[in-house]
Amino acid sequence: MYEISFNYIQKMLTGTCRVATRRMAFRTLSALATIIFLLTQCVSNFDPKITQNTPKLVVDGLITNQSGAYRIKLQYSSPYTNQTSVRAIGGATVEINDDRGTRETLTDRGSGIYETVSVKGTIGRKYTLKIKTPDGKTYESKPELLKAVTGFGKIYTEYKDTQTSKVRGQFNLFTEVSDPDTPNDYYRWKWTHYQAISYCLQTVTGGPGGPVYTQNKCCEPCWRVEPCNGCVILASDRLTNGKTITRIPLGSIPYEDITSYFVLFEQYSLTPEAYQFWKSVDSQINNSGGIFDLPPATVTGNLVCTSHPEDQVLGYFGASSVVYKPMYVPRNTANVKPYEFTQGVFTDLNQCVKCQESPFRTAKKPSGW
Repeated sequence: MYEISFNYIQKMLTGTCRVATRRMAFRTLSALATIIFLLTQCVSNFDPKITQNTPKLVVDGLITNQSGAYRIKLQYSSPYTNQTSVRAIGGATVEINDDRGTRETLTDRGSGIYETVSVKGTIGRKYTLKIKTPDGKTYESKPELLKAVTGFGKIYTEYKDTQTSKVRGQFNLFTEVSDPDTPNDYYRWKWTHYQAISYCLQTVTGGPGGPVYTQNKCCEPCWRVEPCNGCVILASDRLTNGKTITRIPLGSIPYEDITSYFVLFEQYSLTPEAYQFWKSVDSQINNSGGIFDLPPATVTGNLVCTSHPEDQVLGYFGASSVVYKPMYVPRNTANVKPYEFTQGVFTDLNQCVKCQESPFRTAKKPSGW
């Protein structure tokens, strides 16, 4: 059956289609029927083949050559228009196997998170993830090689004046890597900012004389955690094999203070398949917001549903060696001063507040602090 566009009919009635003229629009009902018939002859049948937003398993996890525990996260995808709900998968059986027969079943920690206990990745081994969900479906990843990664190169900054309402400017981060002579080397970077905080609770309440500001000190050392969310930082040696890859952009940090900005950098090795996956994610993440949404063009990874091959699986199970580099990034090199902001005067309360562990706060001292 043919579909007729309302705009196309409007063009027909205003004389822009060659099939009929304006005069035909005002004729009898039979003439209008003739027009519609003619339209069906020049409009192609369009079938977008839009699939239903059926929830799909999304897997996010990694095994490295560093000591665990390693985490595997399982969720069901949400429709692209759903930006709020998250459907974590509990009660699944999750296993990591290597190519020498070593196997470990992960512990269900709740909220769709599964953790290892004793397994540790080894460079040169291949690792496979196996999953059985509560509905009886089974999933398996393709074997993933844990490749070695070269050490960190120089990390440096370049100041850029932005003059937004919140910050005066930003320091753009760059790094370089000395690529070995072996071909097909791929890299990924992550980084997290940690900031020591003295107060774990600040409140603002209304009063007859205006806002009242109070704060509670932390009961123990505490750090604010700010990961570089949404950052997919990649590089390959396709054009620079055996040479130094320079000016790799890592992101930017705000110029809101002249104090140093502590960052823990991470550098990973990738297989060609993992590199292509993350490159696809990078091209869509501005539209989808993350791999746990259903993007306009679904990015598939290295897992399949072995019990129901027609089911699509999203996400990726990776294996990588990793090196870390803690660094206090200087912010006193700009030729201008940062903006100064005033805030209300807080009154200290006598009762301290515990440093609550979360993705955004920790009492564990960061590596290299």
